[in-house]
Amino acid sequence: MKKIPIIILILILIIAVIIASILTVYLYKEPVKTSSGTKYKQTWDQSSLGNLQVNENIIGYLLTKFGVNNLHNPPLSKDTPKIEVIIDDKTYNAEVIKGSINVDEGQIDNEDIKILMTRQDVINIINSTSPSDTISNSINEGTIKLEVVASKTKLFSKGYLSLYEKFTGNKLEQ
Repeated sequence: MKKIPIIILILILIIAVIIASILTVYLYKEPVKTSSGTKYKQTWDQSSLGNLQVNENIIGYLLTKFGVNNLHNPPLSKDTPKIEVIIDDKTYNAEVIKGSINVDEGQIDNEDIKILMTRQDVINIINSTSPSDTISNSINEGTIKLEVVASKTKLFSKGYLSLYEKFTGNKLEQ
């Protein structure tokens, strides 16, 4: 009669150890990171930035400068980081899958954040010797706007909060 509760307790402990092992491996795994030159390369000439046509390649290059490739799925989830980027009146979307930024033209459903900027902001970042500082200054001056769409919990679980603090110098309020 006493064997059944002991067997149940042992099974519960085994299940708890398995779940803890899975979570430990997932949470302490280094994210896959792409370098700025891996997928999105500088294909424009510095002297022709005045005629720069913004496209998916340029958006991917910019998002790499934002550090978006370091975002990740929440633990045990397939919910990938999704970003909408609006340059003047043109919309692009990006999804980060295992450290790789995939950019397409158009809107995306269930985006986590929106980044709104002008073509001149794009040129300024591309032309800068310190893109991170240029991004931070533009955000603080209000020429680049970050619009939070997802909950703070979701943003935290995907790695957005550290990027937000890096570029704004502020903690995300919600």
